[in-house]
Amino acid sequence: MKLIAFYGASETGKTRAIEKVLKKIRDVTVVKITHTNLSFDKHGKDSDRLLRSGARMVVTLGEGETVLHSLESWSIEKILSFVNTEYVIFEGNPDFPMPKVYFGGKEKIDELTVAIAGKDFDPENEEELIGIVSNSSLPPIPNLNCGLCGATCKDIVKEEIEGKKGYSKCVILRSFLKVRLRGKEVPLMPFIQGMIRDSLIGMFKHLKGFEGSGKVEIEFNL
Repeated sequence: MKLIAFYGASETGKTRAIEKVLKKIRDVTVVKITHTNLSFDKHGKDSDRLLRSGARMVVTLGEGETVLHSLESWSIEKILSFVNTEYVIFEGNPDFPMPKVYFGGKEKIDELTVAIAGKDFDPENEEELIGIVSNSSLPPIPNLNCGLCGATCKDIVKEEIEGKKGYSKCVILRSFLKVRLRGKEVPLMPFIQGMIRDSLIGMFKHLKGFEGSGKVEIEFNL
């Protein structure tokens, strides 16, 4: 999965540009960011009534479509956990470190901007748009800002955009052992990961059926 954002003021051509990309790249999820209240079901209708009655989420399965409606504003991380496409294009300026393409307006240009419409590329040129998405999109960073590498996640993405291999600094991306607490990944230094792994392997060697290779999953409640 790789991410990129198209941002800028309204009526600057973001949606039109994404439509052009979608004609050529099919394996794409589009996430639209808006600052207005959403309503997929009119007040008083079934979904609205269920949500107002206390449901955390209502999923409507229709003929050829599925609509998920939640009263919570989800984090980017939670949204991405539901996505399995090759690309994710954000329409808007997400508060998440990723390459961004600016389409104009009075909004301050984000420091993670990789291209500016009308300056670096023609927003009507389909091939140029596809090239930007294909060549500039990056895999999501954990965005934990754990400080284990001495930099912020935004700094790491910026270095990666500049060709300085910033992702190689990320301790979490290099992890061979992952620990999640209440769904959130806990950052561990490599030597801590090694200690935990080696201790577990030492115990597993005495278990019947232990083969010494493959993925190991352990789950328990505190």
